Amino acid sequence: ADEVPAMPMLPVIGSLPWLARIPDKDGKRWSFTEAQFEALPAIRHLYGPLVKVGLPGVGVGLYKEMYFCSDPNEYMHVMRAEGAYPYGAVQLQWAITDFSAKNLPLSFGLFSRGPSWRRVRFAMQKDILPPQAALRYTP
Repeated sequence: ADEVPAMPMLPVIGSLPWLARIPDKDGKRWSFTEAQFEALPAIRHLYGPLVKVGLPGVGVGLYKEMYFCSDPNEYMHVMRAEGAYPYGAVQLQWAITDFSAKNLPLSFGLFSRGPSWRRVRFAMQKDILPPQAALRYTP
C-alpha cells in the first residue's frame, strides 16, 4: 500500500509549528490559522492531494492526526463511505449544537447527525449542490 505523505508532527501539538509557515510555490509563507485559503493550496503543492497532519482539537491520538484531502474525486469516496448520516465539522462545534438544541427548536435538527438532520439536508440540497445553483454565486 502507498504511504500517505505526512507533515512533521509532535506529540500533543501535532503539526502546528509547521502549519504556521507553509511556503507556497513562489516561496511566500502562509499561516494555516490566519490564511487557510492560501495555506491549503500551498500544502497541496508540497504534499499532494492527500496529506496527514496533526491538528489539535480536531485530530486524534497523541499526534492529533487527521487528513486533508483536496481531490474532489477522492473526497467523494469518503463521503459515500460515511453512510446516511455523515460526520461533519458541526459535530466539533459542541457549543453551537448544544445552544441550538436548547434554544432554537426551529433549527429542525440542522446541527445534529441523524434522521432530522437528513430531512433538512435533503430539503436544502437541491439549492446547494447542483452546478446550476453554484453558478448563481460566481461573477
